Amino acid sequence: PGNVGNLTVLEITTTSVKVSWNNTGDSRYQVKWGDERNTSTDIVMGNIKTITGLTPGCLYTINVTAVASDNVTEGRPATKTVHTSKSTFMFVFNCVQRGISDVFCD
Repeated sequence: PGNVGNLTVLEITTTSVKVSWNNTGDSRYQVKWGDERNTSTDIVMGNIKTITGLTPGCLYTINVTAVASDNVTEGRPATKTVHTSKSTFMFVFNCVQRGISDVFCD
């Protein structure tokens, strides 16, 4: 199989990363990703993958390798390290002003 190159991050959200890479002419690619505790693997039939179920604000390493038709032989992987976006919280309060200076929120 060919060697994967040009591993590119197309989109990053709080819980997902979308990546693409050059097409080596192989039909199968192994995509591995993980943080310091967990690693996952998927076989992709193309040169794009959206990795979901990630934790906001965490560092992930992504490896993509072309896999030959024997499902054993692999090319040289491409590697990228990315942070998912941090989660933002929005608090909405129901506030009522009573009098000139007293504001009560619940």
